[in-house]
Amino acid sequence: RVGSSQGLLPLGSPTVGSAGAAGGIAGGLLAAAAGMAGGEEGPRSLAMSEWHFLVLAGDRLHAVNRVSGAVAAEVGFRSPLMSRDVSGDPGGHAIDGLVTDPVTHAMYLYSDESLYEVQLRQEARDMWRVYLELQDWDAALRQASSQAQRDAVHRARAEAAAAAKDWETAAVHWAKILGGSPPFEDIALRLVEAEAPAALQTFLATRLTTLGRSDRAQAAMAGAWLTELCLDSISRALLEAGGKPSPAVAAAEERLKALLADHVEVLDVSTTVSLLAAAGRLDDLLAYAQARGDHEAVLAALLQRPDGARRALAVLRKPSCPAELAYRFAPGLVAAAPEETVDHLVSARPPLDPRRLIPALLRFAEPGASPAGVRAVTRYVAFAVDVLRSQDAAVHNLAVSLYSLDASEAGLLAYLARARGPSGRPLYDAPHALRLASERNKPRAAVKLLCELGMYEDAVKRALATGDLELAKSVAGSPPEEDAGARRRLWLEVARHVICGSSAAPATANGATASATATATATATANGGARAGTRGAAAGAAGAGAGAAGEEGD
Repeated sequence: RVGSSQGLLPLGSPTVGSAGAAGGIAGGLLAAAAGMAGGEEGPRSLAMSEWHFLVLAGDRLHAVNRVSGAVAAEVGFRSPLMSRDVSGDPGGHAIDGLVTDPVTHAMYLYSDESLYEVQLRQEARDMWRVYLELQDWDAALRQASSQAQRDAVHRARAEAAAAAKDWETAAVHWAKILGGSPPFEDIALRLVEAEAPAALQTFLATRLTTLGRSDRAQAAMAGAWLTELCLDSISRALLEAGGKPSPAVAAAEERLKALLADHVEVLDVSTTVSLLAAAGRLDDLLAYAQARGDHEAVLAALLQRPDGARRALAVLRKPSCPAELAYRFAPGLVAAAPEETVDHLVSARPPLDPRRLIPALLRFAEPGASPAGVRAVTRYVAFAVDVLRSQDAAVHNLAVSLYSLDASEAGLLAYLARARGPSGRPLYDAPHALRLASERNKPRAAVKLLCELGMYEDAVKRALATGDLELAKSVAGSPPEEDAGARRRLWLEVARHVICGSSAAPATANGATASATATATATATANGGARAGTRGAAAGAAGAGAGAAGEEGD
C-alpha cells in the first residue's frame, strides 16, 4: 500500500568531514554509513539529490553532503515522537530499499506493502557555508542568498588574502563588504600601514562601484581621495621616468581617466576641478567637463589652448549646448578664429541676436585690426543688416565703423544709400558717421553725410575742396525744389569756384570743412548765420555770375 505520510529530512549545517577531505566522497560516504549502522548492517540503498547522498543503512536514513562528505541529517525509522516505526504500525515492517523516480527525481522508501516519499527541505540553505569552509570563494558567493552571507564570504576571502600579503585581492573584497564591518576607515588605515598604495587605490575604486545613492557623502570622500592618489601616482611615475612617457605613466593616466569617466556622478565637482587644475591636468579637466556635460567648462578649457577655438565651435554646434554660451565666449572665439566663428554665427539656428554680439565684434572696428578679422566681422554685420533686417542703431553704427576702414569708399557709400528705415530716415547715427568719415579720409561719404544733416553749403565746400566738381554740382541740386534760395546760393558757390579758380578756394574750403565736421549737430540759427555770411561774400560777384549760375542750375 502507499504510505499516508512523508519522511522529512531537516538538513542542518554540516561540517567538512575527514572522509570528504581525504579519501573522497564515495569512500567516506560508505565508511560513515557503515559506522552509523553500528557495524551490524552496511548500506542497503543509495539515492542522490542535488546536494546530498541519501544512504539507507539498517533502520536509519543518512543524508551526506556531496561536496564536503559530512553527514547533514540522520533519521531513524522509529520516530521519537510516535514510538512507531516510519510506517506508523506498532510492529513495523522492514524497509526494503530506496529508489529515485527517473522522471520526477522524487525519492521513495519502499517495502512489500508500503511506499513513502522522502523530501529534503531547504537542501541548499547552508551550501554557501560548506564552500566557504572549503575556501571555494566563487561557489560560496553563488550559493549565498543574502547580503550578510555575501559579506561573510568577502570578509573571509579578504582576510585570507591579507594573511598571504595579497593586498590587491584583499582590497577588492574588503571594498565589497556592505555591512559596515570592518569599517571603511579601519580598512583604509590597514592598507596605508601595509604601504600598499596600489591596493588602497583598488579599494577606493571598488568601493565607489558598490556604494549606493544613499552613501553620496562617503562616495564623494572616497572619490576625492582616489583622485589625489591617482594624481600622486602619475607624479611618481613621471619622476621615475625622468619626465618622459613610459608604460607606468600611461597606466597611471589611464586609471585617472577611468575614474573621471566611470564615476562622474559621484565625484564632487568643485573638489575634482580644484585637484585637476592644481596638478595642471588640463586634458583631464576637459575630459571631466565633457563627461558631465558641462559645456561652459569645456569651452573655457578649450579657449586656453592655442588650437582650441575650432574644437570649441564644434561644442557650440551641439544641440545640447545652450545658445547663451555663444554670446559669452564670442570675444575669444572671434579673436582666435574669426572666419570660422562668423561661419557659426551666420549658420546658427535660431539666429543669434546681433546686438548682444557687438562687444565681441567692436575690436575689429578700429584701425590696426587684422584684415582677416575685419573682413569676417564685416561679413557678419552685412548678414545682420541685409538678412536678419536688424534696425538696431548700435549694429548700424558698427557697420559704418567697419565699412569706413576699407581703403575704397564704395562699400561705405553703398551702405549709406541702403541703411534706411521704413520712414526713410537713416538707421545709423549720422553725426557719428560724419566724424568717422572725416577721420578716416572718406570725402565722398563725408559730403553725403553733410547732405544728410542738411548742411548743404558745407557739403559743397567739402566737395570743392576735394576737387570733385561733379560731386559739388550734385550737392547743389540736392535741396528741395521749394527752397530755391538755397539752391541759388549753392550754385553761386560752385560758380565762384569755377570763375575764380582754385587758388584761394582750397584754404577757405578746408576751413569750412573743419568747421562743418565740428558742428555737425549745430542749430539752424548757426546755419542761417553761415548762409548770411555766404550771401554777403557773394554779393559782389552776383551781377557777373548770377545768370550763368542760374542757367547751369537749370
